[in-house]
Amino acid sequence: MRLSIIIPNHNYAGFVGSAIRSALDVRWPDKEVIVVDDGSTDGSREVIAAFGDQVTAIFQENGGQNSAVNAGFSRSSGDVVLVLDSDDLLRPGVAEGIAAVWHDGVAKVQFGLSYINQRGETLGEEWPDYRRRHREPLSALRRRAYYEAPTTSGNAWSRRFLEQVFPLPVCRPNRVPGAYYGLFFDAYLNMLAPCFGAIVTLPDPQGYYRVHLENDSGSGKAISPEFALNRSDDYARTVAKANEVLAALGKSPGFPIDCERDEMQMRYRLVARKLLPERRAGPGLLRTFAKYCRSVWLSDADLKHKALFAGWAVVTLAAPPRIARRAFDLRSSPGLRPACLKGLMRVRQGGSRP
Repeated sequence: MRLSIIIPNHNYAGFVGSAIRSALDVRWPDKEVIVVDDGSTDGSREVIAAFGDQVTAIFQENGGQNSAVNAGFSRSSGDVVLVLDSDDLLRPGVAEGIAAVWHDGVAKVQFGLSYINQRGETLGEEWPDYRRRHREPLSALRRRAYYEAPTTSGNAWSRRFLEQVFPLPVCRPNRVPGAYYGLFFDAYLNMLAPCFGAIVTLPDPQGYYRVHLENDSGSGKAISPEFALNRSDDYARTVAKANEVLAALGKSPGFPIDCERDEMQMRYRLVARKLLPERRAGPGLLRTFAKYCRSVWLSDADLKHKALFAGWAVVTLAAPPRIARRAFDLRSSPGLRPACLKGLMRVRQGGSRP
C-alpha cells in the first residue's frame, strides 16, 4: 500500500510547518507528502521550501482549496490518498491503522479527530466519536442527508474511487454571487464514497483538528447570519452536484440526497429567513420552521436534544430579532455558551452534531 498525503495550504504559515512534520512522522515505508501552496502571501512558501526534497512542493496562484487538491492529486501516486488540512495534524500510527483494515473493496477509511487549540494543546474533545453508536452510511444519507463523517483530515480515500470523480469542481467565491466557499469538497466526497465501496471506520482518533480564531470551528466567535446563509447555499450546491455526479456515473443509491433533511443546514436556513428576510427567496418563515422541525425529527439526536432544538426553533420563530440572534449564537457557537447550557447541551450518545 502506497500512501499519498496531500496538504493544501493558503496563508497558514503559523501552522503548515507542524502539519508537514506530522505527515513526515507518519510511520509507513512507502509514502509521499505533497504540499500545495495556493497563492499564499504570508510567508507560507518559505516554510514549505525549508523542507527541501522531503516533500513535493507545488506553488500555484490562488485558485481555491478544490483547485489546490486537484493539483496535489494529479501529482500523487498512492493507492490511498489522505488530504490533511494545513492547520491539522496526523498521529504517527495512522497509516498502520488504515493498512490493518484496507482491502480492495474499500472506498475510504475514516477516523475521528481530537480537538486541539492554537498552541496544540488538547481540548479534551473529539469528533466524530466513533466509540459511540453511529449509523451505516447509506441509511444515514437516506434519512438525514449526511452520515457521521469527519472533516477533511479524517478521511483516507481509495485512489480507485477518486479517479472516478476527480477533478473536483472548482468554484471560486467571486464567480458565484453570494457564495462563501463555493463547494465543500470533503462533504462532496463523503456523500459520494458509500456508492463506490465500503466505508471502514477506525474507532480511535488518528489525528488532531485545530480550533483557532482563523477557522469557523467553534472557537468562541459568533457565526453571522450572512455566514449562515452563504454556508447553507453552498452546501445545497454541494448536494446538488453530488446527486448530479452519482446519476451521471450510474452510481445513484436509489434515492436523492436531500439537504433539507440536514438539521444543521435547516438551522442556518431558519436563522437566515428570520434575520435576513430581504435576502432569502423561497419558502416563508413558517414553512422554513416546519422544515427545520422535520429535520430535527429525522436526526439521530436523543429526545432531550430534539426537545432542546425544537425549543430553540420556537424562540427563533417568535422572538424579536435581537433575541433570536442571541439564541442562534448560543446554539451554533459552543464557546459562547454559559457553563449551565454547555452541560445541558452535552452530547451523551452519537448522532448529533455540535
